[in-house]
Amino acid sequence: MADAHVWVIGSAATSHAVTDSEGRTSLVLTADTPATIQAVQIRPVSGYWPAWIDYPYLSDADQGEVVVEVQALSETFEHFPDRPLTGWGLQAMRLHQIPEAYRGHGIKIALVGSGVDVAHPDLKDTVLGGYDYTAPGEDTWRTDATGHGTHCAGIIAAADNRTGITGIASDAQLYSLKLFPRGRISDLLQALDYCITHDIDLAQLNLAYRRPSQLTAWKLLDASAAGIAVIAPAGDTGGPTVLPASLPTVLAVGALANTGTEPAISPRQTDDPARHGPYTPTFTPTGPGVDLVAPGVAVITTAQNDAYAPADGTAIAAAHITGLAALLLAYHAYPRTSARVRHLHALLHTACRPIPALDTGRVGAGLPDAPTAFRFPAPSSASPNQLIGQLQGSSRPS
Repeated sequence: MADAHVWVIGSAATSHAVTDSEGRTSLVLTADTPATIQAVQIRPVSGYWPAWIDYPYLSDADQGEVVVEVQALSETFEHFPDRPLTGWGLQAMRLHQIPEAYRGHGIKIALVGSGVDVAHPDLKDTVLGGYDYTAPGEDTWRTDATGHGTHCAGIIAAADNRTGITGIASDAQLYSLKLFPRGRISDLLQALDYCITHDIDLAQLNLAYRRPSQLTAWKLLDASAAGIAVIAPAGDTGGPTVLPASLPTVLAVGALANTGTEPAISPRQTDDPARHGPYTPTFTPTGPGVDLVAPGVAVITTAQNDAYAPADGTAIAAAHITGLAALLLAYHAYPRTSARVRHLHALLHTACRPIPALDTGRVGAGLPDAPTAFRFPAPSSASPNQLIGQLQGSSRPS
């Protein structure tokens, strides 16, 4: 497997390398021996699950190759990607129960971050424009610096072409505003101006910065006044909610995970194999400031090179909320004012189901239930724990 990232975690240091075209790599142990290796992590770019091996028990005499097998997505989900997959995240939020007529038609969504791989078959007709603020005048907004934007784009608006995955708001229009790498606060301000001048409805800011910026806070107020709802990941540090998600004009989204949605060799399953039901992964913030949560672990989505991959992170969770928000804005014809943003936030908050077993500081109002947000008749009375427990077998790994 080519281009897979491999980390060897020793008792004194960590080594990293990337596999070659034959799936091989060599790592230099700077301060360890094979016997002191504590873990090995493999993260493929696409097509496979990541793997984590605790204490591989290698001896100093092991000088040959060590072969590690990872599980293909096609082994987990039969006939995928030829047969479409409804992921566990959509099922947990009951997004798969929303009628097909509700697909976010006419809603404009800006993804502000690493760019989007617009050549992907699921995204080539979805991403209608963009701008690279790190390379003005270039078409590099069509490429993804990290793969992150492509992951989010698929969750939000992957085309309904009966293969791979279908985005929550597959009829929405995406715009790729690229700030990575080397983006600055001034670039973020320009990206928000783009959202205002191009009548963007939703902006997902897949970024974080350390020092407060009053200029950014003011520009976000301008965006809200223009009726633009801004959504941001709460952060992947496991600590406080990051900026800009912690600002009052931004909807901050934390991540939720669920036992059984990853193979047993995956990193989080080996971390706590006795865990049952929904839980908050260690990377999601501890609050305060988290408004709500959404699925953000083991989510199958679009990846670079026309492929699919499992993705983790609060940005992945935020993409679920952005998709649901697009459906709601298409359903409700609110005027483009700050009241529109407040109405949207209220709909999302009142649709949340609390998760009693989890710390409210990490889950905020809880997990939104899509039919409840639309106020459809006879909403389910099941708790998030029960909804997640009822997931279709097709979305569970073996």
